[in-house]
Amino acid sequence: MQVLTMFWAMGQAREALVERMKMEIKKREDNRKAFGEDLLSRLLNDQESRLPNEVVIDFVLFLVHAGHHTSARALAFVVKHLTENPEALLKLRVINVPLIWIRSICYVNNSVPLTFSFSAGRTRRHSEEP
Repeated sequence: MQVLTMFWAMGQAREALVERMKMEIKKREDNRKAFGEDLLSRLLNDQESRLPNEVVIDFVLFLVHAGHHTSARALAFVVKHLTENPEALLKLRVINVPLIWIRSICYVNNSVPLTFSFSAGRTRRHSEEP
């Protein structure tokens, strides 16, 4: 009977991800034009400095891992700060109340105008502050 540890489980998960990445790389190599310009496609299509598949896989797994920890820590600090500073939570709620209507907009038709109007309003407001 094998004793399962976190380290063993992590190794199994990594092996599963590596196999999935290998299948994705093969699929993209078989049909290069179908996948656009995402990071993986760029790494695979760079003919001048093409990295071995193992390096590409390690790089992508590194980015996933790094992004997960960065996001998790950032969210933890935000929750901690808002919990310890009720006045900051109140300010955040006041700022976000006018944005509730955004859920009802049609993304395709309104995302760009909304982005420009929101950023213009923020720029104007920040330029007026001392």
